[in-house]
Amino acid sequence: MRVPPLLSMLPMPVMPVMPVMPVMPVMPVMPVMPVMLILLVACGPGPADGTAGEASTSTSTSAGTGTGEPTTSTSTSTGTSTGTPPTSSTTDAPGTTTPGTTTTANTTGLGDGCEAHGAASCEDDPECMAIVGVQYALARCPPGPVFLACVPASACDDALTTICMDGSPAYQLPNGCIPPGFAACSVRDAPLCGSAEACQSASEEECAASGCTPISGAPHVVEAGMACADFDAQVFLGCLEGGIACPPVVLTVCPEGQLDTAFDVSAGCLPPGHMQCDQPVPGCP
Repeated sequence: MRVPPLLSMLPMPVMPVMPVMPVMPVMPVMPVMPVMLILLVACGPGPADGTAGEASTSTSTSAGTGTGEPTTSTSTSTGTSTGTPPTSSTTDAPGTTTPGTTTTANTTGLGDGCEAHGAASCEDDPECMAIVGVQYALARCPPGPVFLACVPASACDDALTTICMDGSPAYQLPNGCIPPGFAACSVRDAPLCGSAEACQSASEEECAASGCTPISGAPHVVEAGMACADFDAQVFLGCLEGGIACPPVVLTVCPEGQLDTAFDVSAGCLPPGHMQCDQPVPGCP
């Protein structure tokens, strides 16, 4: 029997398993290509919203070296953009201005033709309306309401509105239609021209010129032994608010605390600082 030769041949089929050649396909470094793609993406355009892109970092790892150790590639890029950020502006809320400002959200615009009108012609134009205000007594008062502008006719609310403008007195309007150049404002501790508070302190010269009502009286005198009222020598006694309606009666008044000095007032209104004290007397001849 030749058994030994057969036994010596048994290891031969194991030989094809030993070579390391099949491992070779794992060795190419082609998987590193994603790193290049990451680099291209990282170097691309920045954010599209007009701001500079933030720096980006990418890291990739591949096992493609012959040593069997992983390779690491890191890239950093900063995106840029040529976009220009948009600009914006803000305006103050309507209705939030201080005295002296010249703009307001409620300003009434001028229409064709209306701005050329004066007070009288504005009233005659049915397509226009006059804006008239009462001045505050911060400066010399005018004799009455002041014409401020002629604007296209429009609906106005009924709210009393105080308006101001640089270089101009403050006015009170009977409504919320504000003329061009003025703005809503507030005025403290100042009466309106023509009001009782403003008129009571006015002099004889200022009273009528300020839209107030002057009160004069004929002094009681004695002529030929008889008391009479000298209406040819009337004396300024005081100033009342403008537009006051005095009753058509004659009052005899005296300064408070001075009952021996009497005046007959034909207007029928009691002047400030006086009291009714006696009966009227006939006028002097």
